[in-house]
Amino acid sequence: MKSFIAVLLLSLATSLSAATDIRQISWETLTAHIPEQSDSSFDSLTDEQMDRLWVIAQVVDYQAAGEEITTEELENANIERQILTQEGLDVDALFEARQKIMERLTREGESTNSEIHNQLVEMQGFFLPLEFSGQKVSEFLLVPYVGACIHEPPPPANQIIHGKLDQPIDAPQSLYTIVTVTGRMSTEATKPELSLIDGASQVSVGYQLAVDNIQFEVSH
Repeated sequence: MKSFIAVLLLSLATSLSAATDIRQISWETLTAHIPEQSDSSFDSLTDEQMDRLWVIAQVVDYQAAGEEITTEELENANIERQILTQEGLDVDALFEARQKIMERLTREGESTNSEIHNQLVEMQGFFLPLEFSGQKVSEFLLVPYVGACIHEPPPPANQIIHGKLDQPIDAPQSLYTIVTVTGRMSTEATKPELSLIDGASQVSVGYQLAVDNIQFEVSH
């Protein structure tokens, strides 16, 4: 019987120890599963050629978004295209490569690291209030830099964490407040609505955090 109790107590102690193990992670951890890839299509271009492509890209993107473009903008884009073509560049092929890169970056931005799913983690970031209970914050976004999600475009979904608090807290007074959070991480994608001065906007989020502890420190 004593032997059985000893084994039971040891098992319990081991379980408690495992439950309190906290993994220190960073923003890089959230994307550590994504292999690095080299985009060589534009490596040989000069800065001047890249500037010419940028002029063309503005018009292409405006047209794709259904936005109006001026005759001057269209003419400038055509001139830049002619110059690049005369320099021996295949502009259409470059824009096809650009599209593929953009599509890959979009896929990578939505991809989450399964290795940290359901783990107890601790990390730092910046605090952006999301939901309120009275005057206190009950949910927030943890973001990698000051002003993320307030200014466009927002970070990729796998660089935003949706934090949920059991006990609502007072919001920090400064956007420059560094937050250290501890909690249970999950890789559940959501699109919470963030209220802004000029309206509301849905934000794609790749991670959820059930917060156990939160500490604030104003950055300088």
